[in-house]
Amino acid sequence: ETLGGIALKYGLTAKELMALNGLTGTTIRAGRKLTVPGRLKPPARTAAAPPGRAENDSPVHTVAAGETLGGIALKYGLTAQALMDMNGLSGSVIRPWQKLRLAGASPAAVKVAPGDTLYALARRHNLSVERLRSLNNLTSDLLRPGQTLKLR
Repeated sequence: ETLGGIALKYGLTAKELMALNGLTGTTIRAGRKLTVPGRLKPPARTAAAPPGRAENDSPVHTVAAGETLGGIALKYGLTAQALMDMNGLSGSVIRPWQKLRLAGASPAAVKVAPGDTLYALARRHNLSVERLRSLNNLTSDLLRPGQTLKLR
């Protein structure tokens, strides 16, 4: 969980949650207990969200080692500031395995990176291989690094 995500659950901003807990940054460690106002309660959980989705059904990006906030934002057609706002971040520092909400962000196209496969790209963007082929008039599974594929 992120400080911003916890703040959203309780109807607070990350800055308010930081002030309540005497924090100087948004980094929190697993197991850390945070004080939240008693009158606010998190929404009731009904069922676990499927992988790649937040509880509010927003797409989620799990940060990989070496990724930057700006790079992730670019990938989803967002600005770094918009991504920070969606996640209650006060700075651009992110960590591997951190989950970032994308609040309905969906890129229109993606550039093929070395090692990408049609299957992996389709799965990553919640498309079937057939749909990805159809959108891009592909007759084979062969992809070339640098190639741009339409996603909608």
